[in-house]
Amino acid sequence: MVEYSADGFAYQKLVCDENDRPCDYEFIALNPAYESLTNLKADKVIGRRATEVLPGGYFQDFNWVSFFARVALQQISDEHIYYSPSLSRWFHIRAYSPQKYYFFTQVRDITSEMEKLEEQETINTAFNDVIFVLNEEYEFINIYAADDCYLFMPREEIIGKNIHEIVDGELAAEFVEAFARAFDSGQKQRVEYKLPLSGAQWWYEAEIMFRQGLLNEKKYIVVARDYSEKKRILRRSEKNLKDAHAIARMGSWDLDLATDHLSWSEGIYKIFEVNPENFAASYEAFLEFIHPDDRDLVDQAYKESVKNKTPYEITHRLLMPDGRVKWVNEIGRTDYDLQGRPLRSYGTVQDITNLKRAEQSIYEEKERLRVTLRSIGDAVITTDKFGAITDINTVAEKLTGWAAADACGRPLQEVFHIVHGVTREACEDPVQCVLQSGEICELDSETMLITKDGREVHIADSAAPIRNDDGDILGVILVFRDFSEEKQKQERIAYLSYHDSLTGLYNRRFFEEQLDRLDTPRNYPLTIIVGDVNGLKLTNDAFGHLIGDDLLKQAAAILQEACRADDIIARWGGDEFVILLPNASQEDAKRIIKRIKNAMDQIELVPINLSISFGSHSKVTPEADILDILKSAEDDMYKNKLLESQKVVGEIIAKIVDTLHVAAPREKLHAQRVAQLCSLTGKAMGFSQEKIKQLETTGYMHDVGKISIPGSILSKSGELTEEEWREIKRHPEVGYRILSSYNETADIAGFVLAHHERVDGSGYPKGLKGPDIPLEAKILGVADTFAAMTGEGHYKKPVPAEDAAAELKAKAGTQLDSDVVQVFVEKVLNMVN
Repeated sequence: MVEYSADGFAYQKLVCDENDRPCDYEFIALNPAYESLTNLKADKVIGRRATEVLPGGYFQDFNWVSFFARVALQQISDEHIYYSPSLSRWFHIRAYSPQKYYFFTQVRDITSEMEKLEEQETINTAFNDVIFVLNEEYEFINIYAADDCYLFMPREEIIGKNIHEIVDGELAAEFVEAFARAFDSGQKQRVEYKLPLSGAQWWYEAEIMFRQGLLNEKKYIVVARDYSEKKRILRRSEKNLKDAHAIARMGSWDLDLATDHLSWSEGIYKIFEVNPENFAASYEAFLEFIHPDDRDLVDQAYKESVKNKTPYEITHRLLMPDGRVKWVNEIGRTDYDLQGRPLRSYGTVQDITNLKRAEQSIYEEKERLRVTLRSIGDAVITTDKFGAITDINTVAEKLTGWAAADACGRPLQEVFHIVHGVTREACEDPVQCVLQSGEICELDSETMLITKDGREVHIADSAAPIRNDDGDILGVILVFRDFSEEKQKQERIAYLSYHDSLTGLYNRRFFEEQLDRLDTPRNYPLTIIVGDVNGLKLTNDAFGHLIGDDLLKQAAAILQEACRADDIIARWGGDEFVILLPNASQEDAKRIIKRIKNAMDQIELVPINLSISFGSHSKVTPEADILDILKSAEDDMYKNKLLESQKVVGEIIAKIVDTLHVAAPREKLHAQRVAQLCSLTGKAMGFSQEKIKQLETTGYMHDVGKISIPGSILSKSGELTEEEWREIKRHPEVGYRILSSYNETADIAGFVLAHHERVDGSGYPKGLKGPDIPLEAKILGVADTFAAMTGEGHYKKPVPAEDAAAELKAKAGTQLDSDVVQVFVEKVLNMVN
């Protein structure tokens, strides 16, 4: 309503000097009507002092600072009629204060009214106001008036009459009370009244003074003047004030301390939510509305204010009948008589419930934000718009080494010291980046945080602006985290993307990229060496993959030692390596291969030695396809491997057998015994000498697969567990893989694989039956069984030959072959005996 009011409204603040003396006032807000009436524009005056924006003559005509200071400091209302020479206009100015140091100014153009009153003012200047003189009995004893026409009845009907005979009872009583106050205080009293004539609309203002005559007679002087126009102006001002109070959710109160009569404005009734028609306002009733927890504080604040003759202001709660709580801000002051006795208390009450709710909401929001920042896993630092730290959470404290109490208020650079992890140069300040660009800024991936104690931490972060509702930047929020572990993982992933995880050499992907990159004439001759580890699969089968892995790692170390710094060495596949030699001829490749082989010969590995077959080829002209060069090198390697690998495999098998027999001497005795029995059985069955030799070799090598079984099982003296038996049963398959890898033993590998098969199909590993089992395997099965029964076993003593022969007969036709058992019992045992 104030915004669209025809009257001008301005909200202003009193300005005091260093000694707290009023010296100026400042514009805070004004409505459009105020701009129009005064020619002062809001964008030119808001935030500025009156002495800066108003003409000098404005302060020479009237002491406005003193006028407004009295209103703002005493929190009262006052008014003044002012003529502006610069605007040639008359203004009625009313000021009132809602709280100390602040005041509203209501401005109304009354130029037309003043022009109408000009003639009347001339009369009032030429002739005195009407003056009534009354004695102590309140009887009229004299009247002074320029013309009796200004009287409301003939003079002779007034003189000698008591005031109760002239005016009605209520107005007469009001005058009598004013006479008493004038007598008691010695000060002028004012009474406003309407002319006591039927239908009259004129208002008068009476100033009442007490005087004593020369003979000490008591007299009351009443000076009456026409107050009608001023009353109309004040009514309009009061309406505007009432509207302003409604907008501000404010009301006023007035307590007559002589009568204990409390009057409330309409605004207070609305705040307290009571009907003025059925509610008797009193101080006690007011206290009943106050929240029980605040009641004594409010009562004490008011009473101390009256006692100390000082204004008071207090914020407290109201408890409504339905249990709701309202917040109000109360301001009050008291007037006193000449003897210092309190006469009247008055003030304002403003409903600030919505403000309190907003404050609580803001507090809760800030508290949620604070708890969130403290609990999230990332480090968070906030700054103001100047880059000074305003908050730092627990994670940020740990990462930076700075406690929040020490960090807050410092420039960000002191706490958040960052450098580039590679160049070591100082990184751009992310907060300044945000403040200058207004956009989110992210740090370089190589950013390193230098902590308070000098530690270096890889971090990842981003900084974003904090804006208000208008989009203005209030500060910056910086979120960062320890990136060290993730950085290491990324570097590890990047490393593994181009490196072999076992040997540390480059992988095939990297080699292929380099092959394409280096295939240029400036690198010709470009030579490729391909190498293949001999017997790696056999080594893995016999000794396990850990031994095979050690063999590959040793090979990689030798290759790196033998090659040049610029050569590209890569693991091409499982047992293959490839070397790319820029600016190297075939002769250079041969020298490098020789260095590698010499290095392998000088290193004795356990349980087997390292052997690699090599091939090489060179590209000397651009026309040649580099992939053809690679294939030629592979072909050369495979040709050499055919010549070298069988010798190596034979050596490995011999090493396997020796290793097994050294680790388990009982296995060696058993192998010799089975070989002898197989040889005798072959002779008994009329086999050729070559076949007999093959059977003898089969018998000696039949348990070579046990090299893969842990020694703890092979040497166990007690009964084997089910899991240990499962391990034992693997040895025919392992033996098969070992023997089949060597040309010299490949023909007996199948016999070894089947030597635990049984004619009834109950054997392992395939569960073969009678005719499907090779004869050699059947012979090996009988010899192995007899040798096991008559020799030292895992958990039993050897049995006599006769008992063993009887056991063989018992198993004939079910587990063992009947024909072989018959030959073995009837002929072979006699040979042995």
